[in-house]
Amino acid sequence: MKIVSLNLWNGGRLFEQAKQFLVEQNADIYFLQETYDGRRTDIEPRFRMVEELKEVFPTHDAYFAPLYLDTRKGEGDIEDGNLLLSRWPLVERKNIFIDIPYGRYDQDAMTDWSKSPSTIQKARITVGNSDITLLNVHGPWNLNGTIDDERRGRMKEIILREISEHTIVAGDFNVRPETNTIRAIEEKLTNVFKRTLSTTFNLQRKNLDVRPGYAIAVVDMVFVTSNFQIQSKHCLQVDVSDHLPLVAEIELLP
Repeated sequence: MKIVSLNLWNGGRLFEQAKQFLVEQNADIYFLQETYDGRRTDIEPRFRMVEELKEVFPTHDAYFAPLYLDTRKGEGDIEDGNLLLSRWPLVERKNIFIDIPYGRYDQDAMTDWSKSPSTIQKARITVGNSDITLLNVHGPWNLNGTIDDERRGRMKEIILREISEHTIVAGDFNVRPETNTIRAIEEKLTNVFKRTLSTTFNLQRKNLDVRPGYAIAVVDMVFVTSNFQIQSKHCLQVDVSDHLPLVAEIELLP
C-alpha cells in the first residue's frame, strides 16, 4: 500500500499545487494535517479543503477530526484539523486530544501556539484479514524541537497506548527525532525515514534569517509495526506546503 503524510499549511495556502500533488500520488492512505473544513461556498477553496478533497477522491473514505475552531473575520468560523483518506472504510474513529481540548482561536491574531490543542486522530481499516490501526498525529507546537517537555511526553504515551498488532503512525510530530520522545516510540515501532532526512520543511517557504532552526528540523515522520515491509520511501522536494510530503510504499507481511 502507498501512504502519504503532509501538513497542508493553514488549510492549503498553496491550494492548487497541493491538491494536484495529492491526486497525482494516487495513494491508498493520506495522513493530512492543518486541513480546513469551511462550509460556505463564497470563500477561498483552501478554506474548504476537506470538501474539495472529498470531491477529488470519491472512492476514498474520509474522516475529518477537528482540532480547533478558527474564528476568522472574513471567512467566518472554520474548523482546522486532521484528515484521513483511505481506500478502505475507516471505522472505530476517535479524536484523541493530547491535553488541551477543542476550543476557539483567532489564528491571525495568534503569535504563540504552545498552549493550543494538539491531537492524535485514530481509525481502523481492514485489509484482507488484517485489522490495521491508523494514527494521524499533529503534535504540540514548540519552537524548540529538542525539548522533551510534558506535552510531548503525553503525546508519546498516547501513541504507545493506542498501537495494535498492525499499526501505521504518521504526521507532523512537531519534535525532532533525536529526543527521548521519539526514541521511546522507536523502541516499539519502526521509524521509516530514520536517519535519512536533514529537514522536512520546505525551506523556500521559511524565513531562515528569523528562525534558522527550520533548516535542520525533521518533524514529520512515519512509523510502522515490524510486520510491515518497507518497499520504498521518499521525502519529495515539491512546493506544495511549508512542509515536505513523506511518501512510502509498505507491505503487510503474512
